[in-house]
Amino acid sequence: MKRQFTAWSIGLLLTIFLAGCGAGGSSGGGGGDDGGGNNSATLVSIALTPGDSSIAIGTTQQFTATGTYSDSTPKDLTASVAWVSSDPSVATISDSAGSKGLATAGTPGSTTITATLGSISGNTTLTVTAPPQSSLILPETGQTTSYGANDDGLLRKGVPWPSPRFTVGTDAEADCVTDNLTGLMWAKSPDSTKRTWAAALTYANDSNLCVHDDWRLPNRNELRSLVNYGESNSATWLGGEGFSNVQADQYWSSTTYAPYSAWAWTIDMGDGSVGAPPKNGPHYVWSVR
Repeated sequence: MKRQFTAWSIGLLLTIFLAGCGAGGSSGGGGGDDGGGNNSATLVSIALTPGDSSIAIGTTQQFTATGTYSDSTPKDLTASVAWVSSDPSVATISDSAGSKGLATAGTPGSTTITATLGSISGNTTLTVTAPPQSSLILPETGQTTSYGANDDGLLRKGVPWPSPRFTVGTDAEADCVTDNLTGLMWAKSPDSTKRTWAAALTYANDSNLCVHDDWRLPNRNELRSLVNYGESNSATWLGGEGFSNVQADQYWSSTTYAPYSAWAWTIDMGDGSVGAPPKNGPHYVWSVR
């Protein structure tokens, strides 16, 4: 006698088979995903490194968030946590993908950097400091007589002038004078022809003195460095320092007057005054390198 298998009996056999193979297959995952890719351990704490760090204005600091789980397993959570700075004016911290945890210093002070995932947070202190002051590089003006309380003649602030201030070249460099304060080399005897600004640039660039061919027209600051504000006439003073043919008149600088580009800055080697005449006017030229 043949046994007939009904749909009911086939279904019963299939149920018994599946129960034997997969019994209890989902029973240990009650903890759920805790953000660390771990379905059984839970996040216990978050530590930030570096701890209590200090950076200067304009610099950055990358922070790392490390999570510790209930099974003592550590995990890098830098890209998973939410980053916050308690004082963004002191330092901001990126919470954007690709740069999470990157702090950028703003102003001097302290801020608390916090990283949060779910209900767990970690924090550290970031201190921003002003950059160290660089050494004073501005020279003295030359004024030595005081005309009022705490004026330039009394305080004489700035880098002291070397002695001697200028050195006249010898042999092949006899037509040049080196300023020992700035390191610039000047034509010993500046040209006595007045030229327009464009012609002055060309003349200076084409100069070939003291076996050097890198001459140019000085910028405004370089030209003004020759003025001695302790003297009523810098041209006369420079004549006693090794130069010759220096005129108590305006000399072109290579610096254009920003408010009106048809003008350029000049320095008067007599009284040290600064001017900005039209570029098409005639003034003296003094080459430098």
